[in-house]
Amino acid sequence: MLFNNGTVTSIYCLSSRMLAYHSFDFLGKDSVPSKFLEQSLGAVSHFDDSTWMVWSKPTSSPASTNDTSTSRKSSNNQVLLQKVNGSVADLLQEFDTQWLIFLKHSYIATEQSNYIRRIKSEANEYETIVIHIDFAENYSLLQQNSIMQAHWTTPQATIFTIHAKISKDNHQSMAIISDYLEHDVEFVHSTQRVIVDYIQSVYPGVKKINYVSDGAPQHFKNNKNILNLTYHYADFGLPVSWTF
Repeated sequence: MLFNNGTVTSIYCLSSRMLAYHSFDFLGKDSVPSKFLEQSLGAVSHFDDSTWMVWSKPTSSPASTNDTSTSRKSSNNQVLLQKVNGSVADLLQEFDTQWLIFLKHSYIATEQSNYIRRIKSEANEYETIVIHIDFAENYSLLQQNSIMQAHWTTPQATIFTIHAKISKDNHQSMAIISDYLEHDVEFVHSTQRVIVDYIQSVYPGVKKINYVSDGAPQHFKNNKNILNLTYHYADFGLPVSWTF
């Protein structure tokens, strides 16, 4: 999503329609993993027992590949590595089911990576500077030889990492350290003021900033941050775009 002086000028996204050529119909029934793996089964029957591991949310009852009852609904939002028991046919079906999901993920990840690599290669201190930002895990401020009770009251600090790609051979890494521990939109907006002030003081010829981050909804990819982005030019005097 690109903004210019607070106005949305264009939207760059990857939709399911763009991924149509990855669909099952295009690949054909003989292009799924099960057809390839069946050639290596040899004397193994589709009805033989099989066990595999899968990352999934825990369930309130033991998993069964044929159980679709409501008792299998996830009990919480955790994702754990779990053992699944079933037949060889169930395992092959699992491969086919996950294959299309993997293709879509692979396509999106590749396109995003290529796009970010391209905008960084085009960075110029007299045009657009690319700012890659992210939160690090809160740092615990440990003290040597502390007493036992101090373990439960260890102070922490937020570390906000910044990588600025200025030009082909010029890049800078920075970090903002704060005792404000919430990873929220307010913190991000405050860091933007620090970033823009520094960039404008060192590179006064820059005309635009392109922020790059992950899509974390808590502090980056949400309606409040997008609203702040529309006011970026009014707040900081520079047009901006944001790449998720």
